[in-house]
Amino acid sequence: MPGNTDVDKTGTAYDIIDIWAKEGEDEYFDAWQGMPAGIPLHPEFIYRKTGQWKGWSDFLGSESEENAERDDLENIAWLIYNNPQNN
Repeated sequence: MPGNTDVDKTGTAYDIIDIWAKEGEDEYFDAWQGMPAGIPLHPEFIYRKTGQWKGWSDFLGSESEENAERDDLENIAWLIYNNPQNN
């Protein structure tokens, strides 16, 4: 994870925080969207709140560079989300 959490407020980490604020508590995808029942709309947010999130590669059961990059960005967003004085 990058050590610098000083991200421009128009950057992607803040976009992720905005999405979490708007949709983070939405519980499940609709079955028509091709997802099994019981999957949170934003598992990366829900499971981080409970301390169970290990990253997209773990959640999806498949490692990829894209998953690692997304995890790095979401880790920055999570640090900012939990430290409102940086907002």
